[in-house]
This record gives sequence, structure tokens and C-alpha cells, in this order.
Amino acid sequence: MEAGKRAVIRYAAVAVFSALVAGALVFAITPSREELSRLGAERDALKTEASTLMARLGTLEGEQRSLQKQNAGLAADADRVRASLTEKDRAYEELQQRNRALVIENESLAKKLAGSGAKVAASAAEREQLARKLAVTGKGLEEARSRAAQLNSSYEALLKEQKKRAASDAARDAELERTKKALEAAQEEVARLTGARGIYTVQTGDHLSKIAAFFYHKAHRWPDIFEANSFLISSPDLIYPQQVLIIPR
Repeated sequence: MEAGKRAVIRYAAVAVFSALVAGALVFAITPSREELSRLGAERDALKTEASTLMARLGTLEGEQRSLQKQNAGLAADADRVRASLTEKDRAYEELQQRNRALVIENESLAKKLAGSGAKVAASAAEREQLARKLAVTGKGLEEARSRAAQLNSSYEALLKEQKKRAASDAARDAELERTKKALEAAQEEVARLTGARGIYTVQTGDHLSKIAAFFYHKAHRWPDIFEANSFLISSPDLIYPQQVLIIPR
């Protein structure tokens, strides 16, 4: 009996002890309210930080896309610049080639000029001589025209006098013939100095258009004849029979 009581008491003691130990362990493992509150605050903070990081990630991704677009634009600009540089290099090379060709041409011209120096000096002397000849010719032409104009006036006056005379006068007729020949000679000299075709004696019924048609087959060239004889006649209608005119080329 005593042994049974002791066993029951021992079992009860063991049960109580086990219950006490189990309660202590549950108390030790279960967190307190303060701990739970702290853990909740940390969790909320982590969520906030995660949201911030996600927003920052979105911003960085947008910046990355913008930078990629800028990079593409810069790459296109670089391609255009390279193409432009290539074109400029080609143009520069062409200019270099042209410059070399011009240098060669300049050297050739310099040699020709050096070789023609004597010819230039000789031609300068020829020009001076020709200028003197032209001056003499100009003076001679002026004198020839002046003499022809005087003889033309005298010849016209003698012809008018001849028409008025009732009878022939050998002396006056001889003077008229001499004046005519002198006028022809003076006009031939003017024609020679001006390079004209020659001279022509006006016939009854002639006018400048008719004379131009005869010599040039072009009546409208009569002003050429008038200009060549402007030192003799002041109007194209004032020519007279037996007058000696110059016919230009």
C-alpha cells in the first residue's frame, strides 16, 4: 500500500515537473508584444524601401531608354560626319591634283614666256615702227582728203561755169580737164590710204542707191559710199554728174 502511494506521488511529481518545464519552454519561444511590434515596423520599413527601389528602378529604366535613343542619334551624326569627311578628303585630293597640274602648266608658261622675251621686244619695236607709219599715213590721209575737197569745189565750179558759157573756151576747157585729172589723182590717193575698192565718176541720173546696187548688188549699202566721201558731200542728194567718188570695200 505504501509502495503504491509512493508511486502515485512520484508520477504526480513527474507530471507537475513536466508541465512546469513545458510552460517555461512555451513562454521562452513565444515572442512578446514589443518584439512583434518591432518586427512589424521593420517589415513596413522594408516594404517602403522596396517600393522606393522599384520606383527608382523604373526611373533608371526610362533614363536608359532615353540614353539609348541619344546614343542612336549620336551614332547617326557620327556616320554623317564620317561621310562628310570622306567627301571633303576626296575634294581636297582633287584640289591637290588640280594644283599640281596648274604648277606644271605655270612652269611651262614661264618657259614659253622666257623663250618669247626676245620676240616681245622685237614686236614692240615693230609696233613702234608701225605706229610711226600710221601717224604718217594719217597725216597723209588728212592732207589727201583736204586736197580732194578743194579740187572737188574747184571742179564743181568749173562745170557750172562751162554750162553757162555760150561758146567753147579752150583755155577754160583745159583748166577743167586738168582739175578733173588732179581730182581723180587725189581721190585715188585717198582710196589707197583707206583701202577702198577705187574711184567712180558719177554719171547723169546716178544716185547713191543706184551706185551701191551696181557695185555691191545691195542698194541699201549707199550709206557706206556716203560715209567714205563725207569730206566732199554734206548730203547724199548733193552729188553731181562728173563728180569723182570713192567706192569703199
